[in-house]
Amino acid sequence: MDPKVLRVLVVEDEDDIAHFTCKILEREGFCAFKALDGKTALDIFEKEHPHILMLDLDLGYSDIKGVSVLEKIRQNNHEIECIVITRVTDPEVKNQVTQLGITDYLNKPLYPDDWLPKVRQAAQSIRERGLD
Repeated sequence: MDPKVLRVLVVEDEDDIAHFTCKILEREGFCAFKALDGKTALDIFEKEHPHILMLDLDLGYSDIKGVSVLEKIRQNNHEIECIVITRVTDPEVKNQVTQLGITDYLNKPLYPDDWLPKVRQAAQSIRERGLD
């Protein structure tokens, strides 16, 4: 893998959405990984050290919920760009993840034209900070 290719971890419990999102990211030149649950997300994070995290907070029957995934990732990496894409609309949850330093919080349903510009902006920020 080219070390200059930015890595994106997509954490989404709906496999078809995760798969589709990863395919779009790969067409855009990113290296994309998908995780359908919290444990897998943390395992991939440790192994692949992604630059960008796309996170659904409601991971269904996952062993680890989305907010906990974000907390654990933030404990180990303060530089990762975090884009939350979720159906969770609870203001307290939004405030909690905002305090954890997310880049964007977008409500589902979304289309690539909604979230792809946010990923591009996150990638630009990473490159400007020399983190790629």
